[in-house]
Amino acid sequence: VQQEKNLELQRRLTPSALEWNNQQQAKFLWNANPYLDVLNQEVLKSPNNNWLNQVEAEFIQQSIKRRRRNTQRNWGIALGVMLGLSGLTILSFIAQREALIGQVRASQEASEANLPSNQLQALVDSLRAAKSLQQPLLLLFKPKNQLQNQVRGTLLQAVHGIRESNRLEEHSSRVMSVVFSPNGERIAATSGDSTVKVWNRNGILEANSKQRGRVFTTQEGKFLTWSLSSDNWDNIEIRRLDGTLLQTLKDAGFRPGNERPYVQVVRSVVFSPDQKRIAVARADGKVQLWKPDGTLIRTLKGHSEHVDSVVFSPNGEMIASGSSDNTVKLWKLDGTLIRTLYGHSGSVYSLAFSPDSNTLASASQDNTVKLWKPDGTLIGTLKGHNDYVTSVAFSPNGEMIASASWDKTVKLWKTDGTLERTLYGHSGSVHRLAFSPDSKTLASASTDSTVKLWKLDNTKEGIIKAHRDTVNSVAFSPNDEMIASAGRDKTIKLWKPDGTLIRTLKGHSDSVNSVVFSPNGEMIASASSDKMVKLWKPDGTLIRTLKGHSDSVDSVVFSPNGEMIASAGSGVIKLWKPDGSFIHNLKDFGPDATYIVFSPDSQMIASAGSVPGLLQKLDGTLVTTLPAYGHDVKSVAFSPDGQMIALGSSEPKLSLLKPDGTFVRDLQGHDDDVNSVAFSPDGQMIASASRDGTVKLWERNGALLSTLKGYTDHEQIIVDFSPDGNSLVWTSRNGKVILWNLNLDDLLVRGCNWVRDYLENNPNVDESDRHLCDNVNK
Repeated sequence: VQQEKNLELQRRLTPSALEWNNQQQAKFLWNANPYLDVLNQEVLKSPNNNWLNQVEAEFIQQSIKRRRRNTQRNWGIALGVMLGLSGLTILSFIAQREALIGQVRASQEASEANLPSNQLQALVDSLRAAKSLQQPLLLLFKPKNQLQNQVRGTLLQAVHGIRESNRLEEHSSRVMSVVFSPNGERIAATSGDSTVKVWNRNGILEANSKQRGRVFTTQEGKFLTWSLSSDNWDNIEIRRLDGTLLQTLKDAGFRPGNERPYVQVVRSVVFSPDQKRIAVARADGKVQLWKPDGTLIRTLKGHSEHVDSVVFSPNGEMIASGSSDNTVKLWKLDGTLIRTLYGHSGSVYSLAFSPDSNTLASASQDNTVKLWKPDGTLIGTLKGHNDYVTSVAFSPNGEMIASASWDKTVKLWKTDGTLERTLYGHSGSVHRLAFSPDSKTLASASTDSTVKLWKLDNTKEGIIKAHRDTVNSVAFSPNDEMIASAGRDKTIKLWKPDGTLIRTLKGHSDSVNSVVFSPNGEMIASASSDKMVKLWKPDGTLIRTLKGHSDSVDSVVFSPNGEMIASAGSGVIKLWKPDGSFIHNLKDFGPDATYIVFSPDSQMIASAGSVPGLLQKLDGTLVTTLPAYGHDVKSVAFSPDGQMIALGSSEPKLSLLKPDGTFVRDLQGHDDDVNSVAFSPDGQMIASASRDGTVKLWERNGALLSTLKGYTDHEQIIVDFSPDGNSLVWTSRNGKVILWNLNLDDLLVRGCNWVRDYLENNPNVDESDRHLCDNVNK
């Protein structure tokens, strides 16, 4: 059997070996021939069965070498291909990551650009940037902290600064009037495109009617329109939205003479609160009163120019009319002129009574709104618009006044005349305003063909109405579960982060200037203008009073190791043990030192309030001065690692120094004194509060991340981060504590909840953005 097998092998081998020997070319060698391994193992390497001649043996050896080389080559090629593919994959991932980072940066920059004038788009842009950061590739290979912080800062600014909640954009021409239904569930607007459109509160278009004129509502909640008859300007027609004519007020209009064909013959038509009278303001200087059945009751004469506005008082006892003769007139329902109000230097375009009928607001061509008592007393003048004021309205709860202007803005005012906020966003003049019945939403109609809806209750989120006067100090407990505030009203108040008042600590007889928790959270220290430092338990129990200062105590602080308390006032700094034992005074700390802080290692104290600030060891050895270049140092903060000091001063910037006093950089951007500075717990961000009414967030390298405004323009006093770094708190002179969430996921939820109706229902939203918030929980 073996001989037969050998003969078979030899018949296959010999011709190939001879051909290779004759040609001497590698191509004649075997490579994948299945008999090669048999010949190699069973013949060539066998001591008893090697029948090969020299040519055959060499052929087999050379074939095996060739196969080995081919195998190595193939493995090399395969490995090269694999490495190439891996490289391409890595390059592809890098390219994808860079593309995502580019998208994040573009969205973040677009949001910043849109923040001043296009709030909704700014929020959408910042949400898109934040959502892109949550892409798996960027979660696995995170971009630089700077970009992440910039996105968070812009989203923070957009979420907390936004007021525009939706935009109704279906009209193709200027919007002339807008109203809410009595239940607040529907909004109607008329336009120069001769249509009346009705939306629900979510922004879904429900009705579209070909109607001219203006729109108003009845107590039953029906929308009606009034307009001059198309064939006869002398008549006013009142119709349902479906076009059904309900009533014609014959000869209620005024046909202008040929010399003034442009005159709008009827300027305003309003129903009385009881729906039993209709008042018509005419271009001939008259006001007509009609019954709803079309019967003329009487004509009120007295204005010498067009009557631009007419309104009934909510109690139904008076009528007010405003005219191009620059006056406001008050009338009894029987037509008796009560009095004329003088004061405007331009036409009076709009009037509004407060819900209690005790205040009348008049909006004028002279760029102002004036507030009057019904007895004619001028209460005040609201100044701020820089063009004609076209509309004014009181909120139904009587707490706010809104004004609209040709300057494309809407302004919100307190009833005492204090400007609360300016709403930007319209690209054309704003002609009409309407509050929702619950006072939580304001609608504005503009020549830019849009109606904007502004949520007003957002101003209440994140605000703790803490004290009756200035809030001088605020502090978080170490576990983030409590906030302490100190006020000029002589009290310390303890709050939950949701704004719930836990308790009030009373005992000081003068302004409480500073409050702080001990590192273990078991003690609270307060410093007061009554010359005392008091130590409290969080349950409100007074532990002890530290006496020794001869003047106001402006600042108190625990050392980070909890072993010491420092108090400062009028240039004197005292060190105490937590048990109340006095240690000693620090000498030569400057006559005006009013703010102090321990270094993170508890070995040094820095002071502010003097020129310059000082850094000193606990034994009184001066380490270095903290220069502010001729300006008072108002605030000082150590970075958590102790490697940097931030100074706020009486100039519009903050300075960063090394602990040895070496200057690092200035952070410029404020417009007034920097009252307070703070580092985030991770040391990556710096917050500054300024007299200019803003709080700014900075990167440690000096890059500005965000500018945050409180809900008023009041000076910001103190700013600080929560121990977990997820919240920012600051105080102002209006008695409020403002608490904003910095957590990116929470900001995403809040931003998406705000913008959801706009994304889902606005016809002009990009399809790529419409599903931006689909995976964000409500």
